[in-house]
Amino acid sequence: MIELEHVSKSFGGVKAVRDVNLIIDHEKILGLIGCNGAGKTTLFNLIAGQFPATSGRILFDGEDVTALPAYDRAKLGIARTFQIPQPLMKLSLFENVLVGAFMRTADRDEAGAAAMAVLDQTGLVDKADLYAGELTTPDLKRLEVARALATGPQVLLLDEVMAGLRPAEVDAAMEMCRTIQKSGVTIVLVEHVMYAVMNLCEHVVVLDQGSIIADDTPENIAADSRVIDIYLGREHANDEAA
Repeated sequence: MIELEHVSKSFGGVKAVRDVNLIIDHEKILGLIGCNGAGKTTLFNLIAGQFPATSGRILFDGEDVTALPAYDRAKLGIARTFQIPQPLMKLSLFENVLVGAFMRTADRDEAGAAAMAVLDQTGLVDKADLYAGELTTPDLKRLEVARALATGPQVLLLDEVMAGLRPAEVDAAMEMCRTIQKSGVTIVLVEHVMYAVMNLCEHVVVLDQGSIIADDTPENIAADSRVIDIYLGREHANDEAA
């Protein structure tokens, strides 16, 4: 699906991503974790095309997309959310999602039907007529996912969609992710909520100072001494994994 080959990104003298090799398999949920500043969002931006890699290649279904801008990658099927939701506050939820649906069709009826299907998939269909500015934080995060999902992606990059949510809200967000995956969408999840990462992801990649230090199953990641020392912390590793 997506393959990164020796991808690096520098900002002046700062190397945010260092020689990353990564394969993102079709219809899987992959977790990307690491301390603040580890390079997770930068890696997201490189995959989505927000800015170009300094070196290396990014392949999507075998096609070299390294030089393609974000809008061309979105047309190919790569969508992303942002840590801070950025909806159109004066539009309804339906209208927000409709904007994304127009990427796949110019027909108003088709786009409208697609938007309603996405709202249903993300648990927002009963609030379709509300303005985005009326939503709670959990629903704003769901709307952020819905807007990206409406573009018809093959790969969905979710940037901390569970941050700040209560346990029950995290469970609901996890179920939403499983529903999206079952529809045939590959998910890459940047998240600090370890309960979600360990119970939702099939594979976990750990970044530290821009480099991958571990790439394994959740169970093996939770037991990896390097990950425990750098990120989880020994006193919390077992509790977080549980």
